[in-house]
Amino acid sequence: MNATIKDTKEFYSFISLLQCFEDNVRFDCGPEGIKIMCLANANTCIIKCMLTNNFFEDYVCEKPLLLGLNVKVLGTILKKAKKEDSLSLKGTEEILTLSLMDGSNMTSYDLKLIDIEIDALEIPEVDYNFSCMLTPSVLKIWQSMVLDITKGDFAFQAVQDENDTLIIESEGDMQKVKRLEKLNFNICKEPMKFSLAQKSMVIITGLHQFNKELCMCFQNNMPIEVSFDLNDECSIECWFAPQISDDDDVDMDA
Repeated sequence: MNATIKDTKEFYSFISLLQCFEDNVRFDCGPEGIKIMCLANANTCIIKCMLTNNFFEDYVCEKPLLLGLNVKVLGTILKKAKKEDSLSLKGTEEILTLSLMDGSNMTSYDLKLIDIEIDALEIPEVDYNFSCMLTPSVLKIWQSMVLDITKGDFAFQAVQDENDTLIIESEGDMQKVKRLEKLNFNICKEPMKFSLAQKSMVIITGLHQFNKELCMCFQNNMPIEVSFDLNDECSIECWFAPQISDDDDVDMDA
């Protein structure tokens, strides 16, 4: 497998996202591109994406190749790169070689591969009860005005009256925050209240760094899906298991 990355900094942001899920990630390389799927946090989070061959400036992979990589090590290397640096990848059955070109200078890194076994995961199609779009600015506000204050789980409730409103509550050791977010719901068919763990919200709110609009949707009693297009050639889908509450009848409007 040989590939040249179009945007080194964007690729670094993508690898940083993978680090939120798992330290060791398997990259399934093939003629059509690179597939990635991994779980995290005791199998409560899943990320799935496909980097098509058009995602890269150049990409050649004549036969299937599995690259098990420590993405923390990979991220440490990519963090050193400048936006204008050229990054190329060369994978074999034993190592992945990264080459960073800075003008006429080149630095190469050889990464040892890891054997990673992944159980086949089937993501079923669902009939959504709720769907809305979230802008990067909304995610930044949730991060700074709620998550940074409570460092706790988030509880959500969608309400349709004169406006589409997403009620958000989060409670810390010494404080409680409630936010009413005015949004435009794409789907709202009797959605149930749901809660997401603090670790999940760290990942979700951190997605503002990609500066892309996200779609958040779910079917009642199913994982919460968050997805966005990294660019025209790469889509990223994440699923987060909702928190199980001992009291599903708590009135969030109280």
